[in-house]
Amino acid sequence: MPSPHGDRSSLSILVVCRNYERYVGTCLRSVFGADQDVQLVFLDNGSKDGSVAAAREVLRDAPPHVSWKVVAQESELPLCRALNLAVAECTGEFLKPISADDWLGPNFFTTFRELVTSSDMSVGVWLAGSVIVDETDKAVRQTFSPVPFGSPNDGKPVWFDERAVIEPRYAPPHSMPSFFFRRKVLDDVGGFDERFRFEDKPFLFNVLKQGWRIAVYPFNNTYYRVHSQNISAKPLWLAEARVPILLDQTLRARWRNKPFALVRLLRNVRVVAINRWRNRAAA
Repeated sequence: MPSPHGDRSSLSILVVCRNYERYVGTCLRSVFGADQDVQLVFLDNGSKDGSVAAAREVLRDAPPHVSWKVVAQESELPLCRALNLAVAECTGEFLKPISADDWLGPNFFTTFRELVTSSDMSVGVWLAGSVIVDETDKAVRQTFSPVPFGSPNDGKPVWFDERAVIEPRYAPPHSMPSFFFRRKVLDDVGGFDERFRFEDKPFLFNVLKQGWRIAVYPFNNTYYRVHSQNISAKPLWLAEARVPILLDQTLRARWRNKPFALVRLLRNVRVVAINRWRNRAAA
Protein backbone atom coordinates (compact mmCIF):
# COMPACT_ATOMS: atom_id res chain seq x y z
CA MET A 1 0.00 0.00 0.00
CA PRO A 2 1.94 3.11 -1.14
CA SER A 3 1.89 6.02 1.23
CA PRO A 4 -0.19 9.11 0.33
CA HIS A 5 2.49 11.29 1.92
CA GLY A 6 5.14 11.26 -0.80
CA ASP A 7 8.48 10.42 0.75
CA ARG A 8 6.75 9.39 4.00
CA SER A 9 6.76 5.80 2.85
CA SER A 10 4.22 3.32 4.19
CA LEU A 11 5.69 1.62 7.26
CA SER A 12 4.49 -1.27 9.44
CA ILE A 13 6.22 -1.93 12.74
CA LEU A 14 5.97 -5.43 14.23
CA VAL A 15 6.50 -5.52 17.99
CA VAL A 16 7.18 -9.10 19.10
CA CYS A 17 6.63 -9.93 22.77
CA ARG A 18 7.19 -12.91 25.04
CA ASN A 19 6.90 -12.19 28.79
CA TYR A 20 8.15 -8.60 28.53
CA GLU A 21 5.44 -6.90 30.61
CA ARG A 22 7.96 -4.61 32.33
CA TYR A 23 9.45 -3.38 29.04
CA VAL A 24 6.55 -3.24 26.59
CA GLY A 25 5.43 0.30 27.44
CA THR A 26 8.80 1.81 26.55
CA CYS A 27 8.83 0.00 23.21
CA LEU A 28 5.30 1.00 22.18
CA ARG A 29 5.69 4.62 23.24
CA SER A 30 8.78 4.89 21.05
CA VAL A 31 6.53 4.08 18.08
CA PHE A 32 4.12 6.82 19.20
CA GLY A 33 6.94 9.28 18.52
CA ALA A 34 6.50 8.74 14.77
CA ASP A 35 6.13 11.91 12.69
CA GLN A 36 4.29 10.04 9.94
CA ASP A 37 1.45 7.54 9.55
CA VAL A 38 2.52 4.17 10.94
CA GLN A 39 0.85 0.80 11.35
CA LEU A 40 1.77 -0.99 14.59
CA VAL A 41 1.18 -4.74 14.92
CA PHE A 42 1.75 -6.06 18.45
CA LEU A 43 2.34 -9.81 18.43
CA ASP A 44 2.26 -11.53 21.80
CA ASN A 45 3.77 -14.98 21.47
CA GLY A 46 2.09 -16.84 24.33
CA SER A 47 3.20 -14.65 27.23
CA LYS A 48 2.41 -15.97 30.71
CA ASP A 49 2.69 -12.58 32.40
CA GLY A 50 0.61 -9.44 31.90
CA SER A 51 2.22 -8.39 28.62
CA VAL A 52 -1.00 -8.28 26.59
CA ALA A 53 -2.90 -6.28 29.22
CA ALA A 54 0.03 -3.87 29.56
CA ALA A 55 0.21 -3.42 25.79
CA ARG A 56 -3.52 -2.75 25.45
CA GLU A 57 -3.35 -0.19 28.26
CA VAL A 58 -0.55 1.70 26.51
CA LEU A 59 -2.11 1.39 23.05
CA ARG A 60 -5.26 3.14 24.22
CA ASP A 61 -3.17 6.32 24.24
CA ALA A 62 -1.82 5.86 20.70
CA PRO A 63 -1.87 9.09 18.65
CA PRO A 64 -4.23 9.24 15.64
CA HIS A 65 -1.46 8.69 13.10
CA VAL A 66 -0.53 5.33 14.67
CA SER A 67 -3.03 2.62 13.76
CA TRP A 68 -2.62 -0.57 15.75
CA LYS A 69 -3.78 -4.12 16.28
CA VAL A 70 -2.96 -6.85 18.79
CA VAL A 71 -2.30 -10.43 17.66
CA ALA A 72 -2.13 -12.68 20.72
CA GLN A 73 -1.17 -16.35 20.57
CA GLU A 74 -2.44 -18.54 23.41
CA SER A 75 0.69 -20.69 23.36
CA GLU A 76 4.22 -19.95 22.21
CA LEU A 77 5.01 -20.51 18.53
CA PRO A 78 8.47 -20.83 16.97
CA LEU A 79 9.65 -17.26 16.40
CA CYS A 80 9.72 -17.42 12.59
CA ARG A 81 6.19 -18.80 12.48
CA ALA A 82 4.99 -16.05 14.81
CA LEU A 83 6.67 -13.38 12.69
CA ASN A 84 5.07 -14.69 9.52
CA LEU A 85 1.65 -14.50 11.18
CA ALA A 86 2.31 -10.89 12.19
CA VAL A 87 3.53 -9.98 8.70
CA ALA A 88 0.25 -11.29 7.29
CA GLU A 89 -1.49 -8.54 9.31
CA CYS A 90 0.75 -5.78 7.92
CA THR A 91 -0.03 -3.49 5.00
CA GLY A 92 3.14 -1.38 4.82
CA GLU A 93 5.52 -1.40 1.87
CA PHE A 94 8.32 -1.37 4.45
CA LEU A 95 8.52 -3.61 7.54
CA LYS A 96 10.33 -3.05 10.82
CA PRO A 97 10.35 -5.92 13.36
CA ILE A 98 11.47 -5.13 16.90
CA SER A 99 11.39 -7.08 20.15
CA ALA A 100 9.24 -5.63 22.92
CA ASP A 101 12.26 -5.33 25.22
CA ASP A 102 14.02 -3.01 22.73
CA TRP A 103 12.82 0.33 21.42
CA LEU A 104 13.23 2.86 18.61
CA GLY A 105 15.71 5.69 18.85
CA PRO A 106 14.59 9.33 18.55
CA ASN A 107 16.00 9.49 15.02
CA PHE A 108 14.42 6.33 13.66
CA PHE A 109 11.65 7.79 11.52
CA THR A 110 13.64 10.65 9.98
CA THR A 111 16.54 8.35 9.09
CA PHE A 112 14.14 5.69 7.80
CA ARG A 113 12.72 8.14 5.27
CA GLU A 114 16.14 9.46 4.32
CA LEU A 115 17.49 5.97 3.64
CA VAL A 116 14.42 4.86 1.69
CA THR A 117 14.35 7.93 -0.54
CA SER A 118 18.12 8.05 -1.17
CA SER A 119 18.75 4.34 -1.80
CA ASP A 120 18.78 2.51 -5.09
CA MET A 121 15.90 0.09 -5.66
CA SER A 122 18.38 -2.79 -5.48
CA VAL A 123 18.76 -2.16 -1.73
CA GLY A 124 16.29 -4.33 0.11
CA VAL A 125 17.52 -4.26 3.72
CA TRP A 126 19.05 -1.50 5.84
CA LEU A 127 21.12 -2.09 8.98
CA ALA A 128 22.64 0.33 11.44
CA GLY A 129 23.67 0.20 15.09
CA SER A 130 22.11 0.38 18.54
CA VAL A 131 22.69 1.89 21.94
CA ILE A 132 22.95 -1.13 24.25
CA VAL A 133 21.21 -0.77 27.62
CA ASP A 134 20.77 -2.97 30.68
CA GLU A 135 17.61 -3.92 32.60
CA THR A 136 17.51 -0.48 34.26
CA ASP A 137 17.73 1.44 30.95
CA LYS A 138 21.35 2.41 31.66
CA ALA A 139 23.42 2.68 28.47
CA VAL A 140 26.45 0.39 28.70
CA ARG A 141 27.92 0.75 25.19
CA GLN A 142 26.91 1.53 21.62
CA THR A 143 27.66 0.14 18.18
CA PHE A 144 28.81 3.47 16.74
CA SER A 145 30.34 6.46 18.53
CA PRO A 146 30.68 9.17 19.61
CA VAL A 147 27.05 10.38 19.43
CA PRO A 148 24.29 8.01 20.57
CA PHE A 149 22.03 8.69 17.56
CA GLY A 150 23.28 10.02 14.25
CA SER A 151 22.19 10.08 10.62
CA PRO A 152 23.08 8.53 7.26
CA ASN A 153 25.40 11.51 6.75
CA ASP A 154 27.76 10.02 9.36
CA GLY A 155 29.38 7.83 6.71
CA LYS A 156 28.96 5.84 3.54
CA PRO A 157 27.27 2.44 3.71
CA VAL A 158 29.17 -0.84 3.82
CA TRP A 159 27.65 -3.67 1.83
CA PHE A 160 26.85 -6.94 3.59
CA ASP A 161 27.88 -10.04 1.66
CA GLU A 162 27.43 -13.79 2.07
CA ARG A 163 30.70 -14.27 3.93
CA ALA A 164 29.67 -11.61 6.46
CA VAL A 165 26.46 -13.53 7.20
CA ILE A 166 28.30 -16.83 7.62
CA GLU A 167 31.25 -15.59 9.68
CA PRO A 168 30.64 -12.57 11.97
CA ARG A 169 34.34 -11.70 11.99
CA TYR A 170 33.95 -10.49 8.40
CA ALA A 171 30.77 -8.50 9.06
CA PRO A 172 30.76 -4.71 9.44
CA PRO A 173 29.62 -3.45 12.87
CA HIS A 174 25.84 -3.61 13.15
CA SER A 175 22.99 -4.49 15.48
CA MET A 176 20.05 -6.61 14.34
CA PRO A 177 17.40 -4.59 16.25
CA SER A 178 18.26 -1.73 13.86
CA PHE A 179 17.18 -3.39 10.62
CA PHE A 180 14.18 -2.75 8.40
CA PHE A 181 13.38 -3.93 4.88
CA ARG A 182 11.09 -3.76 1.88
CA ARG A 183 7.96 -5.90 2.00
CA LYS A 184 8.88 -7.19 -1.47
CA VAL A 185 12.11 -8.64 -0.06
CA LEU A 186 10.21 -10.82 2.39
CA ASP A 187 7.80 -11.86 -0.37
CA ASP A 188 10.75 -12.82 -2.58
CA VAL A 189 12.38 -15.03 0.08
CA GLY A 190 9.08 -16.66 1.03
CA GLY A 191 8.82 -15.17 4.51
CA PHE A 192 10.92 -15.98 7.55
CA ASP A 193 12.30 -19.51 7.24
CA GLU A 194 10.25 -21.64 9.62
CA ARG A 195 12.75 -24.49 9.53
CA PHE A 196 14.93 -22.59 11.99
CA ARG A 197 14.57 -21.47 15.61
CA PHE A 198 15.69 -17.88 15.12
CA GLU A 199 15.44 -15.59 12.18
CA ASP A 200 18.23 -13.10 11.54
CA LYS A 201 21.02 -15.05 9.81
CA PRO A 202 18.71 -17.20 7.63
CA PHE A 203 16.81 -14.07 6.60
CA LEU A 204 19.92 -12.14 5.57
CA PHE A 205 21.36 -15.19 3.81
CA ASN A 206 18.16 -15.69 1.79
CA VAL A 207 17.94 -11.99 0.94
CA LEU A 208 21.41 -12.08 -0.61
CA LYS A 209 20.56 -15.29 -2.47
CA GLN A 210 17.63 -13.46 -4.11
CA GLY A 211 19.98 -10.77 -5.41
CA TRP A 212 19.00 -7.96 -3.04
CA ARG A 213 21.63 -5.67 -1.52
CA ILE A 214 22.01 -5.10 2.23
CA ALA A 215 23.37 -1.71 3.34
CA VAL A 216 24.97 -1.08 6.74
CA TYR A 217 25.17 2.55 7.87
CA PRO A 218 27.48 3.80 10.67
CA PHE A 219 24.94 5.37 13.01
CA ASN A 220 22.62 4.10 15.76
CA ASN A 221 18.83 4.14 15.40
CA THR A 222 17.54 1.83 18.15
CA TYR A 223 18.01 0.79 21.76
CA TYR A 224 18.95 -2.85 22.32
CA ARG A 225 18.37 -4.24 25.80
CA VAL A 226 20.67 -6.94 27.18
CA HIS A 227 19.22 -8.85 30.13
CA SER A 228 18.80 -12.31 31.59
CA GLN A 229 15.77 -13.18 29.43
CA ASN A 230 17.56 -12.51 26.10
CA ILE A 231 18.25 -15.54 23.95
CA SER A 232 21.77 -14.08 23.66
CA ALA A 233 22.09 -14.84 27.40
CA LYS A 234 21.61 -18.56 26.60
CA PRO A 235 24.81 -19.58 24.78
CA LEU A 236 24.04 -23.31 24.61
CA TRP A 237 20.55 -22.66 23.21
CA LEU A 238 22.07 -20.36 20.59
CA ALA A 239 24.78 -22.86 19.68
CA GLU A 240 22.24 -25.65 19.22
CA ALA A 241 19.95 -23.39 17.17
CA ARG A 242 22.84 -22.44 14.89
CA VAL A 243 23.69 -26.01 13.87
CA PRO A 244 20.90 -26.48 11.24
CA ILE A 245 21.37 -22.89 10.06
CA LEU A 246 25.10 -23.37 9.50
CA LEU A 247 24.52 -26.73 7.82
CA ASP A 248 22.08 -25.06 5.41
CA GLN A 249 24.58 -22.27 4.72
CA THR A 250 27.39 -24.78 4.13
CA LEU A 251 25.30 -26.57 1.52
CA ARG A 252 23.99 -23.42 -0.22
CA ALA A 253 26.92 -21.01 0.03
CA ARG A 254 29.02 -20.06 -2.95
CA TRP A 255 32.01 -22.33 -3.39
CA ARG A 256 34.47 -19.70 -2.20
CA ASN A 257 32.48 -19.31 1.04
CA LYS A 258 31.86 -22.99 1.79
CA PRO A 259 35.13 -23.40 3.76
CA PHE A 260 34.12 -20.55 6.09
CA ALA A 261 30.68 -22.08 6.61
CA LEU A 262 32.09 -25.56 7.21
CA VAL A 263 34.67 -24.35 9.75
CA ARG A 264 32.01 -22.39 11.62
CA LEU A 265 29.65 -25.39 11.55
CA LEU A 266 32.31 -27.73 12.97
CA ARG A 267 33.29 -25.18 15.61
CA ASN A 268 29.67 -24.81 16.63
CA VAL A 269 29.07 -28.57 16.78
CA ARG A 270 32.13 -28.85 19.03
CA VAL A 271 30.72 -26.22 21.41
CA VAL A 272 27.39 -28.05 21.59
CA ALA A 273 29.07 -31.42 22.20
CA ILE A 274 31.35 -30.10 24.95
CA ASN A 275 28.51 -28.32 26.75
CA ARG A 276 26.20 -31.31 26.56
CA TRP A 277 28.97 -33.53 27.96
CA ARG A 278 29.58 -31.09 30.82
CA ASN A 279 25.89 -30.88 31.63
CA ARG A 280 25.61 -34.66 31.63
CA ALA A 281 28.70 -35.00 33.85
CA ALA A 282 27.37 -32.38 36.28
CA ALA A 283 24.07 -34.24 36.57
